[in-house]
Amino acid sequence: MSLNGMTPEVLKKQGWEKRLTESEPRLSEVVELYESIDFEVLVLPATPEDMNETGCDACVDPNTLKTIHTRPRLAPRDTSQL
Repeated sequence: MSLNGMTPEVLKKQGWEKRLTESEPRLSEVVELYESIDFEVLVLPATPEDMNETGCDACVDPNTLKTIHTRPRLAPRDTSQL
């Protein structure tokens, strides 16, 4: 499945690694965690394939699911303002 040309193959070529599919509030927690350990984070709407990987489509609203992709940050963050 493609999301504005962002096929799994394109994402992989750009260095993105699919991590997990989640909904809030866990979604924000995981994004924050990956960012805190210096990963770039890309959050995309979940595809039907992603939803099949969650193992439970009866207990989650599929419209709330997002898939998290990460890659190592290309340039170090400026932490002088933290």
